[in-house]
Order: sequence, then C-alpha cells, then structure tokens
Amino acid sequence: MPLGPNFNEFMNARVRNVDVILRRKDERITELETENALMHLKMAKLEGHLQDERLQRNMREEEILKELNRSLELNERGARCLQDAQDVKACLGNLREEVCSLPALMLQRMEPTLHLAQMLDQNFKRKDGLLEDLRENLQSYKVQLEETQQRYMKERQRRRVLHNTLVELRGNIRVYCRARPVLALDGFTSEAASIRRSNLGTEEVVRPLDEETLVIKCDRGGTPASKSFEFERVFGPSDSQHDVFTDIKPLLTSLLDGYNVCMMAYGQTGSGKTYTMLGEEYTPSGTSPVTTATGEHTHDGIIPRAGRELFRLIREKSALTFTVEVSVVEVYNNEVRDLLGINGSDMRHDIYTAVDGSMEVTSVSTRLIHSVEDLVSFVQHGLTHRHEDVTLVHDHSSRSHLVVTLTITGTPTPARLGQGVEKIVKTKLQLVDLAGSECVGVSGVKGSALRETSFINRSLSALADVLGALAEGRPHIPYRNSRLTHLLQDSIGGDAKLLVICCISPSRRFLSETLQCLGFGARARQIQRGPVKRRPAFGGNLESSGGVSHVPLLRGRRSQSLTSIHSRSDSPEPTTPARPVHQRNRFGYKAAS
Repeated sequence: MPLGPNFNEFMNARVRNVDVILRRKDERITELETENALMHLKMAKLEGHLQDERLQRNMREEEILKELNRSLELNERGARCLQDAQDVKACLGNLREEVCSLPALMLQRMEPTLHLAQMLDQNFKRKDGLLEDLRENLQSYKVQLEETQQRYMKERQRRRVLHNTLVELRGNIRVYCRARPVLALDGFTSEAASIRRSNLGTEEVVRPLDEETLVIKCDRGGTPASKSFEFERVFGPSDSQHDVFTDIKPLLTSLLDGYNVCMMAYGQTGSGKTYTMLGEEYTPSGTSPVTTATGEHTHDGIIPRAGRELFRLIREKSALTFTVEVSVVEVYNNEVRDLLGINGSDMRHDIYTAVDGSMEVTSVSTRLIHSVEDLVSFVQHGLTHRHEDVTLVHDHSSRSHLVVTLTITGTPTPARLGQGVEKIVKTKLQLVDLAGSECVGVSGVKGSALRETSFINRSLSALADVLGALAEGRPHIPYRNSRLTHLLQDSIGGDAKLLVICCISPSRRFLSETLQCLGFGARARQIQRGPVKRRPAFGGNLESSGGVSHVPLLRGRRSQSLTSIHSRSDSPEPTTPARPVHQRNRFGYKAAS
C-alpha cells in the first residue's frame, strides 16, 4: 500500500466509488418503491374489478332466485286456475240443467201475473180516459184562472185609481210606510240594558201583509198580540228605491198641471229617512254609485229621481217653456238657515206670506238649474253645511230638517204667444228630509246635542199638533208654533198634494218608536183638507231676468206688500208655548225636555 499523498488519493477514490455505489443503490431503491406503488395500484384495480364481479354475480344470483320463485308462483297459480276451471265447468253443468227447467217453471209462475197484467191494462185504459178529461178540465181552469187574475189586476188598478181620486177630492194626506232591513244598530244595547233586551233586540216585529197593510207583533207579558195598520202603500225591506219612486212618480205630473207637491220623510232617527230622500251616494257615508242602463244610480233617493223625472216631463211638455230654481234650507234649533248662501249661518232668515199665499223665506238663495246634475250638485253643496252629529244610533245623525224647494215657472212658447196665450204657471215642489225623533236614553246625546234633540222633538210635536188640529177641524191651526210648520204651512194646509213617508225600524228594540210613527201616519191619512187648489195661471207682460219669469201680482188676495212684510221681519213672531215636557198629544208624540 503506498504511503503519503498517494494514499490520500487512493482513499478519496475509494470514497468516490462508494458514493457512486450508494447513489446507485438509492436510485434502485427509488425505482423499486415506484414499482411497488405501481404494483399496489394494479392490485387495487384488480381488487375493485373483483368486487364488481362479485356484486354482479350476487345480483345475477338474486335475479335467478326471483325468476325461480316467480316460476313457482306461476305454477301454483296455474294449478289453482285449473282447479277453478274445473269447478266452473261443474257449475256450468248445473246451470245448464236449471236453465233447461226454467221455461216451464216461469210459465207456471207467470200465469197469475199475466192475468193481473191484463186486469191492470184494462184499468189503465179506463183511467187514461179519465186522465184526459182531467187534463182538459185543468187546462180550462188554467185559462179561467189567468182571466181571473187579469181581471183582478185590472180591478185592483182601477180601485187604486179610484182611491187616489177619492184622496184628491177629500184632500187627504197620502201616507206611505217603509220598513228598512235589520241593521247592526238594531242589536246595540247600552250597558244598563238587560240581557233579555240584548237577546231580543234584533227580533223582527214588522211584517208587511200586502201592499197596503202592515202587521206589528207587539207581545205583552208573554201574551201574543199584534196590530195592523193600513196605508196607501206599504214597502218592505226587500223593496228597492226604484219600487218606492215608481209609486211616487205620478205626483210629479201634477207639478206641470199647476199643482204644488210636497213629499216628506217622517220617522225616528236611524229609520232610513235620509236614505229614502237622498240615497247612499249623496250622504257623507255614501258608497260609490252604481249606474244603471237608464243613467240612474241604484241607490238614488227621491230627490235625485224626482229631479230626473221632472226634467223628463219638461222636455215632453212642448206648450210651455219652463225654468226651474232650487233653494236648500234647513230648520236648525228652530231657526231657518240658508245652505246655499255664503253667510248662511250668520244671517237671520224669516218666513213671510207671499202675495200668492205661499210661504217664502227672506233673502234665501236660489239657483237656476237646467238638469238633474245641477240639482244634485247644489243639494250636495247644501249637505256639506247641514248639521250632523254622532249618536249611539248611527254616525251621521241629522240634527236639522232639510227642505229642498224646486220652483217651476212655465211661460208660453213663442208659437203659443202668437195665438194670444199669455199665461204663466208657477208651482212648487218641496222635498223634506225631517230630522228623526229621538229618545235621549237611546241616542245618548249630551250637551249641545241634547239641546238639538229638544228642538227636533218640539218641532215634530208641533207638526203633530198641526195635523191634529186639521183632523179635528179646529178654527185655529197652530202653524207658528214652530218654524218647520210655518215654512210648510201652505203644503200642509191644503195648497199642495202632500205625501208623508213613515220610515220605521223592523226590530223589537225600537218597537215603541215604530208604533208612535205608525200611529202618526194612521191619523195623518184621516185628515180631509178638501180638494187641493190648482195654482192659477197668471196673465200679464212677460219679462225675463236671468232666465226667470216674473209672475204678476194676484188681485183679491192678501194686500200686504213686501215692504211692510220686511219691516216686520226683524220683530219676533208670536208663538204659543210648546207642549209641556212628556205630555202626549193627539198623535201619540211624546215631547222631550
């Protein structure tokens, strides 16, 4: 072994050789590990294939077992079907034997039935003849019944015409009655009310018997009792606004014939007076209108319908040219307020007798109208200033009497003027929505509303007094006891065809108020004022101002002038004291305090 430097070189060479050998071994180890990993991957793939093969084999075995079981079931079913077929074959044999024996058996059993059928056939033939006779008799009876019904309707219409004629000749007040449907307010009771009244409050006690008779169920002390009332017309809860106006409409024809007409709604608060006179669309709680094919709203009241009918009649009346003016006033706390005026609440309005005998209001605002839309517009404007208040009965209780006056002035057309006709006809249509009579215990009003109730009940009591005096034929009629009766003096006293609509509630809760209202109407229709006076046609020169014709003064009537009347308008009118508190008058009305 060489020593020195050669030894070191030799060792270094050996180390390098060993390093090379180690690297080669490491590379070999790496190659072997790579091969090992690849072998593991192949083994995993083979194991997966093996597992899939096992699953497929198991599935094939299960399918084979299912097919085998199905085959066994089919074999069993086939055996059962074969047995059933054999049983059916045996049954068919038995049925064949029975069917072969049936004809003889049926003939034997049907002999009595055939005999009975022959007897029934003979009976039916006899009854067919009788039935044909009955049909002929029934047909003849139907014809006779239709003829009888037609004659009955004609006689009924004739009777109504004769009755209206009799009413005209006697000057009776036409009284209609209208019962509204049951509403939510009928079931309301105050805290002090008894449980029995709360349970029976909504019970209906009003029943229209026919078009002219009303029956009221008024049991007392558990004993059944009833009262019947007769009026010119009775409307039930199912009758519509159109039905009511259809019976009223003939009165409007009298306007253009020279007669004054007055229609008023009377009744307790909440009985449907404002709905009858105005309708839902023209009241503060009104719903959106539903227009019919004729342009009417389904819930239109008498005022808009009367305006529509009036202008229709004017269009058909070609002999005269008509102008129509409207005024809207209210009687509030026994004071007349102009609802169309600018300062209506601040100005004092008195009532005076005009030269033609009619009652007029000083300084009242009038508006010239040309259509029903104009009328409705002014009435709606007036309603915005009408006094209302909330009571326990309903949210829009009228606290005043509303009077809508239409003044119709007819002048001859130019063609008629050429024929020498120079006459002027002036008539008046008054439509009155009276405030409702109130019981303070029911309405629950306090303060200023209580004072309003007192004035309302006093004015209605004064109206009953006037009608009572007319019924008894007294020489003095107390028209001036109230501004309401004073304003309506010419209409109530016989210068107008007067129609009163008694509005009532059908529930037991308001039974006493309903009986009072019906008693008022029953007594009012007995008043005989004499034939209604036709408004005279005035002659003279025709002058025009703003489309309104001026009517010349009447001779032989009251000679007082407007100047003298206005000079006395500031002085208080003589009035007689109202009836004492809680004293019932002849019309059964009970005044409030």
